[in-house]
Amino acid sequence: MVVMEAATLCRVCGWSLDEPGWVDGLPQYVICDCCGAECGVDEHSAEAARGYRAGWAARGYPWWDRGHQPVGWSFTEQQRELIPAAYR
Repeated sequence: MVVMEAATLCRVCGWSLDEPGWVDGLPQYVICDCCGAECGVDEHSAEAARGYRAGWAARGYPWWDRGHQPVGWSFTEQQRELIPAAYR
């Protein structure tokens, strides 16, 4: 497994963002291709990230940008390995 810096991982789903979602503690308002969460809006706290994730789960984990969805993608696998620990 490749370990990525937490600032480039979505706090909701663990997907690798195209650019850092947070820089020096400030949100960059990047939207995750996987879950659609916006850095600084939908995941500004661990509680907010968990709430957004619960809503996304209730909708069946649909991809925000389906063109980026890998073949055989599994949220269960991604969640276990990539979501920053404080936001699980």
